[in-house]
Amino acid sequence: MALVGIDAGGSKTRLVAVDTASNSVTAERMLGPGNWATSASGGWRSLIGEILADIDIDAAVICAAGIVSPQDRATATQVVKELLPTAWVRVTADFVAPLGMVPLNTVVVIAGTGSAVVRATNDGIVKLGGNGYLLGDEGSLVDIGKRAIRSYISGRGEGVSEIFGGMTPAEAIAATYQGDNPVEFLAQVGKRAVASFPKSRQVIEDAMADLAEITARLEPSERVMLTGGLWRLQPELVHVFQKGLSHCGYPGVSCEVLDDEPVMGAVKLARLLFDEHGSPKSPLLQP
Repeated sequence: MALVGIDAGGSKTRLVAVDTASNSVTAERMLGPGNWATSASGGWRSLIGEILADIDIDAAVICAAGIVSPQDRATATQVVKELLPTAWVRVTADFVAPLGMVPLNTVVVIAGTGSAVVRATNDGIVKLGGNGYLLGDEGSLVDIGKRAIRSYISGRGEGVSEIFGGMTPAEAIAATYQGDNPVEFLAQVGKRAVASFPKSRQVIEDAMADLAEITARLEPSERVMLTGGLWRLQPELVHVFQKGLSHCGYPGVSCEVLDDEPVMGAVKLARLLFDEHGSPKSPLLQP
């Protein structure tokens, strides 16, 4: 039997299963985007059913992008319970996964395709930022991609023009609006901008400054933990972000990248769910 954690994000869905008794990893799987809010009708159920196939499960925690309300949690949880009728199950927001790996009251900055700044206390979870690629996600790959395109089409893109290859500004605009998946396109542009750092310094510094300003609202104390694909793509961005925090009045706060991927936080939460017989006291797993 297994405990399963799933991190269903805007770009990919990742599963890790561990043996209930020994805690050794027994399965790792990856599929495409798992955003609850943007999946087609029935698509999310099919995705989760496929990634869970043929695993005997005691408890599962799915942390999914697009879970933004109690109704979302309840509906998505019911979907998974139908797939796993004998297992303990929780579905919660994707930003909960990394909180499963840090002590309470730790500020965690998540930056990948999207972004969010979160902290868990005994009273619940505080989340700032996020809000999706249309309204926010400051400091994410999508946000950096949008900033790079705006810089390029405005004629101020000396540091980012090469990431567009031979594409004209008009073609960059068309590719953004006419493609099947604008989030994926913008994230790819963001990845190229990050890879070209420091040539793209101004775009990156502006994005990190906005993300740092959001983080400062949670009044971090000694340490901020970072997770998500952005920090692994370009480790130098950790220093750029820390510089932004200093400008916001937090020069003594250290910034460290979590060793494990967020999916491992979901696995730890599945262990907690199992050990407490489906009724955990943790603020991270309240229905």
